[in-house]
Amino acid sequence: CQTSGWSLTEQDPYNTVGRTTSEAMAAVFGGTQSLHTNALDEAIALPTEFSARIARNTQLIIQEETHITNVVDPWAGSYMMETLTQDMADKAWSIIEEVEAMGGMVKAVDSGWAKLKIEASAAEKQAAIDSGRDVIVGVNKYKLDKQDPIEILDVDNVKVRDGQITRLQRIKAT
Repeated sequence: CQTSGWSLTEQDPYNTVGRTTSEAMAAVFGGTQSLHTNALDEAIALPTEFSARIARNTQLIIQEETHITNVVDPWAGSYMMETLTQDMADKAWSIIEEVEAMGGMVKAVDSGWAKLKIEASAAEKQAAIDSGRDVIVGVNKYKLDKQDPIEILDVDNVKVRDGQITRLQRIKAT
């Protein structure tokens, strides 16, 4: 399981720590067996050591300090969680039935249906953000007057490529 890359924002990137924490907790509550947490600067560049450490420590704090990993199903029996889960399962089953009626996923993809569903969902979400119905802290509400500078990892792609070519040539020669 990986926290959402979609929720990362270049605007006010420190908010990503909170987003990643809530997404990671949701994954743990859902029973994930493996977890990757995104770093706060991944919407901008590759993670720095600083941001990667925060992402890793987010996992460690959830594991070691919250103790929710000591319980198989912390939300077991919760009306809210059971209802949300059932609603999601019902919606998923409806989509599965729709795909089956088309003759399967290959036909759904070939017909363009899958792409249209993804595009419609993305457009609906963006419209909700643009209108303010969905709040993205630091993006469409609670915006900073001035963005704090953030240190990013600057990768010299030419240098990396040249180094890889040199190593490959050395390996081929030996």
